[in-house]
Amino acid sequence: MQRKKCSEECVLAPHFPSNDPHKFAVVQSVFGTSHIVKLLQGINAEQRADAVDSMVYEATARVDDPVHGCV
Repeated sequence: MQRKKCSEECVLAPHFPSNDPHKFAVVQSVFGTSHIVKLLQGINAEQRADAVDSMVYEATARVDDPVHGCV
């Protein structure tokens, strides 16, 4: 988990709500916070929700099966 809270302007805030901490935790454990932020800042705002959905899917698969992950 992050040590600091996300501000209203944070690129993560719309996609990782505080009432679902597991969603961020699983993605952060696989990709890392800085990589997630860089990825989201590098794509159009209308594509970010799909990117987050993909990261959640891939991270969950990797956590569930560390060897084969999202094959």
